[in-house]
Amino acid sequence: MPFRDFQKSSKDIQLLSEHILAAECEVPGGGYNHSEMDLDNCLGDDNGNFQWGGRNFHSHAHNIIFHPDEGVAHVPVLRADLDGGSKQSNVNLGERIGNVNGHLVFRW
Repeated sequence: MPFRDFQKSSKDIQLLSEHILAAECEVPGGGYNHSEMDLDNCLGDDNGNFQWGGRNFHSHAHNIIFHPDEGVAHVPVLRADLDGGSKQSNVNLGERIGNVNGHLVFRW
């Protein structure tokens, strides 16, 4: 199964412990698989901005908020005050995280 938008092919999407993305991801042939991904392994802080491919954003973040279905486009948005920044930063997790065979995966 190819890389699919996890927000469109998963349910019960949530953020655990402020850095673990969890969801019930659709699997080929029907049904769902529980999957978790540590966002500290693919997101970092670059002078107050989220950085894909970075590490340990959580250790530099305050006031972390997750909206699994934000706005008219219904995208999964993570927001936080990151060290070095003067305003709240945000990132659309759907840009680089997907569902492959019922598992959350990071794609470069």
